[in-house]
Amino acid sequence: MLQKVVLVTVGALWGLLVFVLGVTLSFPSEAASERLTYEVDKATDGGWRLETDGVRPWRVSGARLSGARLLSVAKARLGEPPPPNLLLQASDLAARLELLPLLSGGQVVALDGSLYDGSVTGRVGTTGTGSVVDLVGHDLDLSLYPFDFESFSADVTGVLQFEVELLVDAEELEASEGHVELEIDGLDLSALSVMGLSLDQSASFTEAVLKLEVADGDAKVKKGSFESDLVSIEIDGDVGLVSPLERSRLDLELTVKLADELDNMAKLLPDFKRARDEDATYHFKVSGTVQRPRFSEDRSKVKTTRSSSRSTSRRSPSPTTSKDDPDRESALERLRARRDDRRERISKRDHDDVEAGGDEEYEDEEFEDEEGFEDEAGFEDEPRGRAPFEDDGGEERPPPEEPYYEE
Repeated sequence: MLQKVVLVTVGALWGLLVFVLGVTLSFPSEAASERLTYEVDKATDGGWRLETDGVRPWRVSGARLSGARLLSVAKARLGEPPPPNLLLQASDLAARLELLPLLSGGQVVALDGSLYDGSVTGRVGTTGTGSVVDLVGHDLDLSLYPFDFESFSADVTGVLQFEVELLVDAEELEASEGHVELEIDGLDLSALSVMGLSLDQSASFTEAVLKLEVADGDAKVKKGSFESDLVSIEIDGDVGLVSPLERSRLDLELTVKLADELDNMAKLLPDFKRARDEDATYHFKVSGTVQRPRFSEDRSKVKTTRSSSRSTSRRSPSPTTSKDDPDRESALERLRARRDDRRERISKRDHDDVEAGGDEEYEDEEFEDEEGFEDEAGFEDEPRGRAPFEDDGGEERPPPEEPYYEE
């Protein structure tokens, strides 16, 4: 009996060894690499691209990638597309497709990798009802990451620690839960260039923390603080979560304070000048999606003395004459007397003309209202149906022609 057990065990181990050797020796590395590249391109709608130096099997349903690089690809609008930006680079990254989520129509990948002299472990993917991200990163050396983008470049040193735990319910976003925590120890920026502003000095940060909590379908910023002697950055706002997560909407506000020597340079640059308020604080916003973020000045937060004075002057009403003004009443009385006298003279002239049998037409006498006097009801010269005096946007109307009165 014992002999049979030993033979069965040895046979099983031998079969497993043969299977593993067969898979390893005959593993289609090139085909697997192409398939992985295709899946990443399809999942991100061409926004990201995966490149690898090689692929080999890992466990039963996984693959281990060497020299993996994840790049962000911008779509061309006119002419040639810009070169892709490096998002992530791993010297060794193992990925395995979990079998259980497949039963509910999901695809979840377990990850275990080494990158930037640190480590990242966890799982990411989609479930039957939404998206899941559960990642932990330890001791990532930021000096190995190339911070060289179109509007931002710098030599960065520091050690990154992060934890991301998100479960997004696509059918009921309010039921989503999780948090994001990021902290950089010993963050230091040198050779900084951002939106045309170059910094020769080194900025050493005493605090570099970003924390978000998920509530009501949004990942809300609970703390976003990056503090140094030269620059202070506060982050606020939220991220509207959707599934897939790379399409989540960004709505973040950045409040930046610069040291005096930097502020004197920054306020001369157009992008910074438009973002600067009267307190020498700069306001920016991050919009777009996680996959395609957009960075710009936040003009809605910028309030200057100049704009306030202009707004006040536009709202100031034009002065009008009070109807209770004694001078106005006196002018009305004089107007009534002059018009009664004019009507009497016109009536007498017409009577004399009839008696003389003449048919000569007389031109109206010139009659003008007193300067600065506005017509009131009973003295209007405009056609009936319109008020004798209206405020046409604060502009004075030209005086109407004097009508011909007949008795």
